[in-house]
Amino acid sequence: MFSSLLILGFMSLASVNGLPSHEVAAYPPKSIAKAFKLVVKMTDPSKDFDAPVHNSYVNLAPVDSDRAAASPGTRGTVFFRNGTKTEQAAGQSTVLTDE
Repeated sequence: MFSSLLILGFMSLASVNGLPSHEVAAYPPKSIAKAFKLVVKMTDPSKDFDAPVHNSYVNLAPVDSDRAAASPGTRGTVFFRNGTKTEQAAGQSTVLTDE
């Protein structure tokens, strides 16, 4: 009986303790990002390639550390805008990808 009460007491202390408030405040605030995929749209369908690219997604393939080659495909690279509308208007935002 005494051991059951002792274990129950330790469990209640452990559940009350949690994380100190200074550790919780160290995490950055959560934000939401909307992803998008780029789609190829041909303005003049008569000038499309032999293998049509109209309505296909843009895929990126890394060439080296700071360049990528774009090609049409079915999967599509996911892009994210990094910055707020205000930062974008000031030219301070960037575009990231999942690659």
